[in-house]
Amino acid sequence: MNLLGIESKKCSIYEQKISVEDKDISVLTDEEIKAQISVYENKFGISSEEFLRRKRNGTADDTFETMDWTGLLFYLSGASYDHI
Repeated sequence: MNLLGIESKKCSIYEQKISVEDKDISVLTDEEIKAQISVYENKFGISSEEFLRRKRNGTADDTFETMDWTGLLFYLSGASYDHI
């Protein structure tokens, strides 16, 4: 069970190095994603659970950082955006 209370079904592509137009792109590991989530929790002074509660009730700010935070939580949960 994950942060969103559902089973995780991640794609393995996020744990690999991929190539786009002959350029290597390193993709974040789960540990790196969790570290970035921690940065957002510290910066905004709230837990991810509280952030998601605010997102659901429409009181979370809409910024690049909060969109990134949402995306990172989305990836780790394996959920669709309908669950966030």
